[in-house]
Amino acid sequence: MAELIVKLKQHTPIIQFQHYQKGATLRASELKPKLDKFLIAKFKSQGIDYKKWLIGDGKHPALNYKVKVIPNKNIDYFLPLPLKLDPRSKRSTNLVKYLRKKLKINIKILAPSPFFGNSDKIRFNGNKVNSNRTQVDSLILAIYSTDEIQLKFIAWDKNLLKEIEENICLFFLKNNFGMRQDKGFGSFTVSKIKDKIIILDVNELRSTFIKKSNEIFNDFNQLFTFILDEYQLLKSGKNHPVYQKSKLFEYFIEKHNIRWEKRFIKQRINSSKILHKNLYFERDPIDVENKTNNDYNDWNDHQKNTYGFIRALLGLAEYYEFLVDDYGNPDRNYKYVVSIKHKPKPNKEKIERFPSPLFFKVIDRVVYLGLTDTYKEILNEEFEFKLKLKGDNGNTENDLGSLYVPKQFDLKDFINKSISSKWINV
Repeated sequence: MAELIVKLKQHTPIIQFQHYQKGATLRASELKPKLDKFLIAKFKSQGIDYKKWLIGDGKHPALNYKVKVIPNKNIDYFLPLPLKLDPRSKRSTNLVKYLRKKLKINIKILAPSPFFGNSDKIRFNGNKVNSNRTQVDSLILAIYSTDEIQLKFIAWDKNLLKEIEENICLFFLKNNFGMRQDKGFGSFTVSKIKDKIIILDVNELRSTFIKKSNEIFNDFNQLFTFILDEYQLLKSGKNHPVYQKSKLFEYFIEKHNIRWEKRFIKQRINSSKILHKNLYFERDPIDVENKTNNDYNDWNDHQKNTYGFIRALLGLAEYYEFLVDDYGNPDRNYKYVVSIKHKPKPNKEKIERFPSPLFFKVIDRVVYLGLTDTYKEILNEEFEFKLKLKGDNGNTENDLGSLYVPKQFDLKDFINKSISSKWINV
């Protein structure tokens, strides 16, 4: 039996369900399957016979070693929220005091961040926390270790342990952990192997990532605000503080003359409305955006257009929501909810989830951007859109039609042409 000690540096908080456990950070139950998959893929590409290292009869792709994550005492706790609480109010201060008292831990607010799981669990009465409606036990926290994290690998074959040692640095460079890991949460790198200090390989950085931020961020709030803003600008566009169109939208118009699904969906909502006696005037369209001649998202077509389900290329959402507009005044008690369902080709599996092919990795307060080719799995796939009215007690669902994801997409070309000036080459 042989042993290998690896130490990790944590760069960003990890979001996971076991935050209540003392010293909980990285979980061995997530780490080992990921590492197994990474190593086996590497063995196959190099023609290495790895079956002798599999557990049992080899039917399951699990390698015959154990890994233990040594708990830490010095832990910081964060509550990730998608929106920053109004700094003019005392909500943020009151929420922190309330949670520290309830959870018995020193907690900080992390906002805005690309995590949405806590937004519906917190309620206020004015600026005070509504204790009856706030679901403290359901909140999901992010955990950050200020100390190195120790991993202990134990294997019955020294050659397998040697393979782990040779590949572990690249593995952590290419992977994050926990929830929302593609948006930069749960980032670790190897700091020591057998107490020998590890320096990141510049060539591996350049082969893994296409861009890095030209700024070093002072705190997590600034860092995740940057990731959220840059991702939104690429995929969906931004409304605040200044309206900016989606770079993906612009790219497909300029390069392929294909317009995206948002305008297609809005037009079909307006022609397939779910009427509600207390809510809607049939002649009023749903758009609450600036309606100008050069805003090509709004109003009726003046020419025949080719539409595609474009946003799916950067990650598949379960649904889209649109505010209901009552003569220029959006009624926030009601929303149009458009669900998205894949229509698989014959003998093909149905696509339920599809992660973004953009991968954000944080190392020493610098953000790196990596690309994967997973988007190729969704090219030329058909998706249908169904309409419901959120806030209505009825179960009416209207069919809005379907669109295909474009047949072609060059992700690297898109990033090189569309990414903001806040990034530089690695």
